[in-house]
Amino acid sequence: MRSSRRQPQGRVNAPKDWGSRGLALFIKDGCRRDGGALRRCPGQQIRLRRAASALAVRTGRPVAEGPLREPSTDNAWFSHVAFPGDADFEDANFTGDAGFGNVTFTGNARFSSAAFTGNAWFSDATFTHDADFDHLTFARDAQFSGARFERAPFLGPLNCGPLLNLSEAIFSVPVTIQVAAEEVRCVRTRWDATVSLRLRYAKVDLSDAVVTQPTAVTTHPTPFPNMPASDFTGEPTVKMTSLRGVDTAHLVLTDTDLSSCVFTGAFHLDQLRLAGRTQFASVPTGIIRHACCP
Repeated sequence: MRSSRRQPQGRVNAPKDWGSRGLALFIKDGCRRDGGALRRCPGQQIRLRRAASALAVRTGRPVAEGPLREPSTDNAWFSHVAFPGDADFEDANFTGDAGFGNVTFTGNARFSSAAFTGNAWFSDATFTHDADFDHLTFARDAQFSGARFERAPFLGPLNCGPLLNLSEAIFSVPVTIQVAAEEVRCVRTRWDATVSLRLRYAKVDLSDAVVTQPTAVTTHPTPFPNMPASDFTGEPTVKMTSLRGVDTAHLVLTDTDLSSCVFTGAFHLDQLRLAGRTQFASVPTGIIRHACCP
């Protein structure tokens, strides 16, 4: 009779080369793998402050309860993991790609002052309490598509590289989002309460976003305080690329560039409020011919 060796759902795939491939934690429904055996640790705070290292797991020791000495990891994957308590990744330096797809944070998720050198995936993650992503740096894409923020009042300030993707994300409480990025994508994003998007440099796509409460998109004129220097240069003006399918009755745009924005299918454009300095497309030049009246 062939034995089943199916990997339990929610367990993180362990790289064969522990030392070079970095972080590998085995967590399923509040359990952790220590020395080859799953041990129940309900409500325990998982701390990876200043580092998230596989060395503790590799040697069979529990994940450190205090700061670790080596502040870096290679690729780190946490797909379908449920953190039973607070998850603390403050000051962690992820030197490779990091995946938190379909992760459930049942406690506070702390990523303050962390740095992601590779791509970061938080797609379909659920944050049931605070999600501390302040003073954070994403050198490459930051994917939060389909993520659910149930009680997080802030996202940022953070520096992103090419893309911050919030498409199909759900924000259940009033939230302030502060981001410097090349592009902020909010396709079919749903805000169930008021939202303030304070952005720098970004091209913003709000196609089919669900806006039911007062929503503000503003160019933040000065760098966010206590943030590391970014590679962005020039004017930080936010460029709106699409309001396709959006009900703009609750939308306020401040100091934005609308010269290339698509308005097709937008609702209540007569109630769209523009504040500050708004840039529009230039008037076409050249000779305009009119047909002669008979």
